[in-house]
Amino acid sequence: MRPHDLARLEVLQLSPDVGVEPGWFLRFELSEHGGPNSLDLQAIARPTACYDLVICNHVLEHVADDRQGFRELLRIIRPEGFLQLTVPSPHSLECTVEWGYPRAASNYHYRGYGRDLVGRFLDASPGTRMIEVAACDPVTGALGYVYLATRSERRHGQLLQCLAR
Repeated sequence: MRPHDLARLEVLQLSPDVGVEPGWFLRFELSEHGGPNSLDLQAIARPTACYDLVICNHVLEHVADDRQGFRELLRIIRPEGFLQLTVPSPHSLECTVEWGYPRAASNYHYRGYGRDLVGRFLDASPGTRMIEVAACDPVTGALGYVYLATRSERRHGQLLQCLAR
């Protein structure tokens, strides 16, 4: 995607993010936990296929059933749409660790994600394509990972082309 393509997108962002400017998009909606537009990721109160892009940074680790949350995020994306997702330190563990409750010592996360994250979500939503991108956090300088998910083979190819540039 080119920067001017963003102006055509209808976007839902789950939790505030300083890296995203609402004015970049045709329509921008923010959902913040506990705020006036707080959405339950396990049952998102939005119609099917109503967004081009959903941005979900550091949210799924706070959701009791993250696989259901992932399926819901994909449900609300249009056929050519995509999901941009991050979670904390997904490569620090071999396999995802489930605590079964929001663990206070871990910022009230239900789990710590491991390197099995992509497989975990692909198993939860067959037919989905995911791309894992290593990225440097512009604030902390720490290595992190961004995940892009789509059900569209065409969009998957476009995303790969953009990343190859």
